[in-house]
Amino acid sequence: GTTYFVISDGTDTIQLATTQEKARLGEGIRLTPGTATGTAHTLTETRHGYGSLATSGAGGKENPGSGLNVAIAGALVCVGDDEAALAMADRAVDATRDQGVLGINCLGARAQVLSRLGRHREALDLAEDVQARCDRLDAPRLSATARHDRGMVLLRAGRFAEAADLIGE
Repeated sequence: GTTYFVISDGTDTIQLATTQEKARLGEGIRLTPGTATGTAHTLTETRHGYGSLATSGAGGKENPGSGLNVAIAGALVCVGDDEAALAMADRAVDATRDQGVLGINCLGARAQVLSRLGRHREALDLAEDVQARCDRLDAPRLSATARHDRGMVLLRAGRFAEAADLIGE
């Protein structure tokens, strides 16, 4: 496969660059959703941290890094490859079991992908679990984010009144 270098701005958004130098300079390539579809593509983290590599296609050393996996899951959602996004979210969840807030973030990402796949009951159960974990931490901002995310799952499930209550808080 082709090797790309990941540009991460610290949010859930990434870009890909063709060289490490271009990644350092923030010069990402333009991804075209019409051509970046299907299940023939995979992104595998080969080194975590600055200069992380993503390999498109087969190969690459498996080394789950939750932040990068969640970001890649988001990128895959953007190009319509929800099944591959779920696989990345699952890797992030596996890498962060019992890791507090980091694990909660990965579970939340998985819930969002499940809801996009129409697996609403599973997504809602997970979103409710994330909400309960956040509430136990007594972290108002984290709980507010979890309520919003749970609302988005309800919205995709067609439960509009319940979604409005949570999203509007």
